[in-house]
Amino acid sequence: MRHLITKLFATLALLAMLSTPAMGFESSRNGTLEAEKTNPMWDLMFLRPMGAVGLMFTTAFWVPVQGICMITRPTEWKKPIDMMLREPFEFVFVDPIGSH
Repeated sequence: MRHLITKLFATLALLAMLSTPAMGFESSRNGTLEAEKTNPMWDLMFLRPMGAVGLMFTTAFWVPVQGICMITRPTEWKKPIDMMLREPFEFVFVDPIGSH
């Protein structure tokens, strides 16, 4: 049983590391920072599916987090919704292809 739990946590840690979107920045001619575009195929084949998996995990963890937030800080009830549901949803379904 202990080996199974260790494998599960190792797999989840690997998925978390791989699904974290890495943003590169480059300076443009006017000195501002712009996000570097990624290959659209990489975005469609890897980043979006990993983002969907991450959205499923954050949706599952959102319920207890929202309950704790409602008990401890009822005036900040929208923060978990934004961080755990809206941002991952926009990453997967709203952002243009190749923008990650």
